[in-house]
Amino acid sequence: MAGMSVKLLEGDRALITGAAGGIGRGIAKALMAEGARVLGSDIVPPPAEDGIEFLAGDLSRREGWRTLLNSAVQRLGTISLFVHAASPRRREADTALSVSEETWEAMTAKPARRPGRTAYHFICYSVKRSVAMRMSGQMSVNEHPGIRLCETIE
Repeated sequence: MAGMSVKLLEGDRALITGAAGGIGRGIAKALMAEGARVLGSDIVPPPAEDGIEFLAGDLSRREGWRTLLNSAVQRLGTISLFVHAASPRRREADTALSVSEETWEAMTAKPARRPGRTAYHFICYSVKRSVAMRMSGQMSVNEHPGIRLCETIE
């Protein structure tokens, strides 16, 4: 066993949102290093030298989640790992303690909250198709008080 290289995620197919930078980019690179095929999505592509397969996606658009899901399934065949790291754009200087009112309002406006819906729809995709999918990310039930889980997925 000495010298044997074990790839923990060999054969997995991962979709990572927010893959152009920050946490999403780091997770995409780590999953690739462990053998997963990674499809990274963001508004802008990650640096080419990362080798992350890229799919443009804008989750601030009303149907952005549907376009992303359909395109990702078309490219990957199935998704076994989903990491939702997308977040509204902000400047690096805007920390939790120093963010301006203007930036805070832009980050919490209704269109900026749409990325949270993506996780709901991906859960529904997985459940309705009996696909085993591991997920990681942030979401809030408070964003969608009128939506019953999975009612919008065929």
